[in-house]
Amino acid sequence: MSSALENSMKSALQTLKLKKVWIPLAIFFVFFLIVVATTYFLSQRISEVFDETNDLPLNDIVLAAIDPEKNKHLMKAEVAFFEAEKYDAQRKYLLASERMGEAADSFAAATDTSSPLVCIVLIRQASMEIKADKLDQAEATLQRALAGLPKGEKSTGLTFTVNRWLGYALQQHCKYRQAIQVFTSNIALGVRLDQSKHLSDEPNHRMALSGLSKCYIEAKEYDNASKSARELLDLVQKLPGRKDLVTDAWIELGRIKKGTKKYSQAIDFYDKALAVDSKCIEAYRARGIAFNEMKQYSRSISDFSLCINLNNADQNAYVWRAYEYELNGERDKAIGDLTAATKLDSADESVYDSRARLLALAGRYKEAIADYGQSLELDENGWTYLYRAQAYDQLGQQEEAIADYTRALQDKYFSRAPNTTAGDKSAADIAGAPKTAAAGKGVVKTEITMAALVYVRRAKCYERLGKSGLAAADRARSKELDSAKPEPVEHEDSANES
Repeated sequence: MSSALENSMKSALQTLKLKKVWIPLAIFFVFFLIVVATTYFLSQRISEVFDETNDLPLNDIVLAAIDPEKNKHLMKAEVAFFEAEKYDAQRKYLLASERMGEAADSFAAATDTSSPLVCIVLIRQASMEIKADKLDQAEATLQRALAGLPKGEKSTGLTFTVNRWLGYALQQHCKYRQAIQVFTSNIALGVRLDQSKHLSDEPNHRMALSGLSKCYIEAKEYDNASKSARELLDLVQKLPGRKDLVTDAWIELGRIKKGTKKYSQAIDFYDKALAVDSKCIEAYRARGIAFNEMKQYSRSISDFSLCINLNNADQNAYVWRAYEYELNGERDKAIGDLTAATKLDSADESVYDSRARLLALAGRYKEAIADYGQSLELDENGWTYLYRAQAYDQLGQQEEAIADYTRALQDKYFSRAPNTTAGDKSAADIAGAPKTAAAGKGVVKTEITMAALVYVRRAKCYERLGKSGLAAADRARSKELDSAKPEPVEHEDSANES
């Protein structure tokens, strides 16, 4: 018997030695390894950039990789997907969304339009469209994702996720009624999803309530927002050991009171959050903003100092404290905080804009120009060109000022709506203060259109260079844009102040 087995093994080995046998086996083995590696790498990468992939169907990718025809679409989808992520990292959101759309189409061809994978990629595409402020496109993309999902409980998780993004897109588009409907429908989905997965801490239910509450706040429906936030608080207080969730709920209730300008009551809620967790940075931040609204700048500075003590890499806290220092008449300390913020990896263009503005107010125009340059490297913006032009103007560098005024006029804010008045932007927006501080405050009171003002400023630069013809043309254009004010130069001081 052992001899027969030995002979069988020898025969098998002899067969494997034949090229016509081991070459196909080797090819199949290499192909199998490629399929497995591609599947794993792609799934890991999707999970890294988009963490809502519990239903990621690896079998769809494997089956597509095995089929030669479908594999072509799969490879094309992978290339488009990674190109989209590259553009997203570079903040080229329009290009990113276009490539991600191509990836979605190719994945659909490789798998199926109803594949959860296609839905996940469409969600990613919509997130890029939201960043690019293409909200109509984002809504359409998310509706396509919903329409492609098969009916039934298997799609509950992805339906919930798509609804979250759709509600957010509608909220960003100020379509509050529609957004509220979507968030409301998600509450039932969230409860069902938690029950089906036996999740005792009800994360999806909490997420849905939080989204609805925030949408009500944006819609200024504060009574409804308070009801949702209270329901959320009742839910999280039943969860043992989750003080982070309890503090978040108290903070949300505080923000609702802030929305109704009841700042003292808002501070009471933030205090309750801090009683639960004395190291809650977000509670200190929210309370600091409330103190700002009450013009209690020293107390606001104290709260943002506590934020920085708890996290010395918190750019937002440095920017806010700088704003409070400025309001408190401590400009040098404000510049110091903004300088600290520029040294953080998270520093963005707003930090440089804010410091440049303060440097210009201090007459340090060369330093301001350098900061505006740093800002423009991070994000080209017509307003930044305008302010840098004014700094060049103060130094008598007319050619450089003209070049920047010209770039400012090419910005969509000036070219798309040249008759928009400066009153459409708040003083804090223009000054580079934190956006949350800017809301509803300090509107610049001037009737002159900003485009008209830029033309007048450029005209003065041309006049100083002796280019009277170009100066006259700019003044004529200014009067044309601002016919109600035939002498817009009289209003220049309002822009200097800003």
